[in-house]
Amino acid sequence: IDAATQARAFEPFLTTKGLGVGSGLGLAMTLGFARQSGGGIRLSSAPGKGTEVQLVLPCSVPEPAPSASDESAAAERGEHLVLLVEDDPAVRQVVRQQLVSLGYPVIEADNGAQALQLADNVPDIALVLSDMVMPGGINGRQLIELVRQRRPSVGVVLMSGYAEGLARNEGELLRLDKPFSTDDLGVALQRALK
Repeated sequence: IDAATQARAFEPFLTTKGLGVGSGLGLAMTLGFARQSGGGIRLSSAPGKGTEVQLVLPCSVPEPAPSASDESAAAERGEHLVLLVEDDPAVRQVVRQQLVSLGYPVIEADNGAQALQLADNVPDIALVLSDMVMPGGINGRQLIELVRQRRPSVGVVLMSGYAEGLARNEGELLRLDKPFSTDDLGVALQRALK
């Protein structure tokens, strides 16, 4: 990687791939995960010699045994099936890991049409967490409208990579800006369930 690209490597949406081949969110999401975990990333590269990316995380300390209230909150989250809709496989994998770490069961779709089919056929879905911009004719906003028409009680959160900030209400829609921490995701989902 040349020096100019290396200096910007962790910016959201920076990609050296062709248009439509990658989102450029992989390193930005990885850096977000590393920082929220108390770590960081080291990047070293030289044109023609290769690139090395080191994910640096702190040593873990065993967590104390969960209290009864922690266990009941986790059990409650476990009752709420999340439909995760994200066209970028790398981003979808990171968000899925965040959801699982929060105690939510997850099913996935990589486009709006597939998500709508799941929403129509899986009655246990309690939450829809969808990317806002997706290929295939149904974007996140349209998907949410269609899901709400069919199942008004389902909680919804939109993810967007086009602005910074925490979860916010956007009209009647709750939006979570990428990259986001696991804590921010948990708060947004709890707000969507109310």
